[in-house]
Amino acid sequence: MIRRCWALLLAMFPSVLWAECSWPAWQRFAEQYIENGRVIDGSDPRQITTSEGQSYAMFFALLANDRERFANLHAWTERHLAKGDLSTHLPAWLWGRSQESGGAVLDANSAADSDTWIAYSLAEAGRLWGDHHYRSQGYFLARHIAEQETRVIDTVGRVLMPAPEGFASDNTLRLNPSYWMPQIFSRFAELQPNSVWPELAAALPDLLRDTAANGLSPDWVAWRQGAWRQDPKSGQRGSYDAIRVYLWVGMLHPEAKAAAALRDHFDVMLALTQERENVPEVVNIGSATARGNGPWGFSAALLPMLSNSGKTTLLEAQQQRVRNGRTNSDSLGQRDYYNRVLDLFADAWMTGRLRFSASGAVQPNWQAGCS
Repeated sequence: MIRRCWALLLAMFPSVLWAECSWPAWQRFAEQYIENGRVIDGSDPRQITTSEGQSYAMFFALLANDRERFANLHAWTERHLAKGDLSTHLPAWLWGRSQESGGAVLDANSAADSDTWIAYSLAEAGRLWGDHHYRSQGYFLARHIAEQETRVIDTVGRVLMPAPEGFASDNTLRLNPSYWMPQIFSRFAELQPNSVWPELAAALPDLLRDTAANGLSPDWVAWRQGAWRQDPKSGQRGSYDAIRVYLWVGMLHPEAKAAAALRDHFDVMLALTQERENVPEVVNIGSATARGNGPWGFSAALLPMLSNSGKTTLLEAQQQRVRNGRTNSDSLGQRDYYNRVLDLFADAWMTGRLRFSASGAVQPNWQAGCS
């Protein structure tokens, strides 16, 4: 009964209850990194904004039931990255300041992972907030992704390419496994059953396993001459991109397709972390060796997997490392973007704000943090 009353009040008066039910980690991030609907990555002297940053922030705003910030993020993204209409244009991936202008698109190519996150956030915002415009934009953007950013590989199935251009040559495809978020694929397969999304979702569990030799995911991988091979640029390296694969897998619903098998497959990263007493910064997926200590955001990214692993001591050690990282991050201004977004996913998961259904629908707990 109490839960139903809270849900009714949140639906009727979200702005009134926002202060009492706010998400502190999101609030700090938004105040520090978002200006007028734009997420700023201050680690780059051009003060860049990426479609990735916009897409993650839109998702976090949805988790926080922060409609005003969601609307501002959506409006900035549409106006500056998508030529004014996300229903008809894939967003450019990079915007920033240059010598020629105070701010403009620096690379008009899109980034498929960000595109899927934006489409997903719009579709789920439309469902949860009853907003037809968001829902329809998510629908059309997902269709454009399927049409422009996917292709079929013989014996493998349909895959999501990194972008419409630049990653396919005559005999080689370059792919990024961290762009393949299982929950998003499953959700769009359910929402658009007569599209190619069911093909993408069906192929994904095997894709994630087959591209991760020895249970470790690479940053990039190549398909050439009928087989998976090391990427011509990054080799067998797994690091700043690949860390997200463990995050996505750790947040799978227990009854999601191949959830248990994927967790078992990628448990190698947890074993390496336990052996070294820290998350490695770089792994060699061929030799299953590691070097360096990853930044604190890497520890955050492993928390969902660790929370289901039974490795209590390791979980507590990584949680302490994350707490230390958060404290130090506040003094870095806008220069700790990536650690902070990895931590927002982890914080939402560990505090019960975020869950996904078996078919990939987001299940936010808007009552978390209510006093």
